[in-house]
Formats: sequence, C-alpha cells, structure tokens
Amino acid sequence: MGTRRVDWIDGMIHYSTDISFPEPGAGTSASLANGSADNQVFLVTVLADTTYLAKIDNSTGATTGPVAFPSLGRYQTPLITVTSDNRIVLCGKLGDAIAMLKVDPRTMSLDWSQTLPGAAETVTDIAPPTQGAVCFSGKVPRYRSQNDLFVARLSSSGTLQFSTYINGPGNANDFASSIAVAPDGFLLAAGVLYVGPDTRAALLRFHPITGQL
Repeated sequence: MGTRRVDWIDGMIHYSTDISFPEPGAGTSASLANGSADNQVFLVTVLADTTYLAKIDNSTGATTGPVAFPSLGRYQTPLITVTSDNRIVLCGKLGDAIAMLKVDPRTMSLDWSQTLPGAAETVTDIAPPTQGAVCFSGKVPRYRSQNDLFVARLSSSGTLQFSTYINGPGNANDFASSIAVAPDGFLLAAGVLYVGPDTRAALLRFHPITGQL
C-alpha cells in the first residue's frame, strides 16, 4: 500500500494524517476540495482504472476511506467541488468524454456517474451554483490547434441542462481557464479570446439556467 500524508494547519490546529492508497501507477494525479458544511476535507486520487476518495475531518484529521469509485481517467488532474446540496462532484476525462461522479459525503456512496461524449472537450474548472447543480468550463478543439471556449451545467441529478460554445472574434484559440458563481447567481468564466492579431484576457457572464451569454 502507498501512503499519502496530508498536513493541515489552521490557526492553532495542526495535524498530520496518513492515508493509504494502492500503489500509484502511470498517470497518477490528485486534487483536494475546499471542504463542506460538515467541516470535512476531501482528497481525490485517480490510480489505474479506479478513482479513490478520502474524507478528512478538518478539526481532528480523522479519515474515512479511501473509497473506490469508477475511473475519471488518468491523464487529467481530477477536479472536485462541494455542491449547494452538500454533495461532492468529481470531474475528469475518459478518452474524448467528460466523466463526472456525484458522491454523498456522509455515507461516501455514489449518487450518480455521468459520461458526456463530446469532441475531446477539456474541463479546466468546476463551480457549484444553486439547486445542487454543477457548472464547468474549458475548451473544445475546433481545427488543428484552435479551440472554442465552452461552459456547461449539469442538474443535481446529472442531466445536461446546457452547453454553450464561444468562438471569439478572431476565429482562433479561445478557452476558459476558470469559472465562478457571482453573488447574483450568474456564471463568470475567465479565459482568453483571440481577437487578432493578439489574444486578450476575457471575462464572460452567462445566465445560470439557460447558458446565454
């Protein structure tokens, strides 16, 4: 068994926790969630064809797991967020498809798994709006090394509610590097648009339900 050590420092609290995983292999990567309303921290690691999720108590360092879930793919660092209904959503890439898992953190059981076939989209960030949904942003190849920016939303049950693609004014390499939820609930995607002859930093605002720019 391989061991990952998580050291957590928060004011006067300091702990070290050993988490045992199966031996790592090619394509191993890991991500850490910010936590949840239950004062937990979540570590996700993809090893071989399995995704492992461990739960860590933010006060004591006590751990649950790691628990095995379906693979998110080994060749992209997994993304993780805590939704508004206090669930954990994990995101990765399986071949040309986006793979997502939703997990109940209390029981560490799978709510649903979703695979979204596409044109080799790459998800760069995920964010939790209201109603237990999850939104994500990234890029999709369009022609040779050129990309279009995209944002999308899954409902709390894993249904795709919208996917919006943006081809910038320069008709070249556009992508979103991050996504966030504004105080009014709208989605903000930060990234790059090619306007010719230069690329420009861009901030785009989308309707959280329809995906309209």
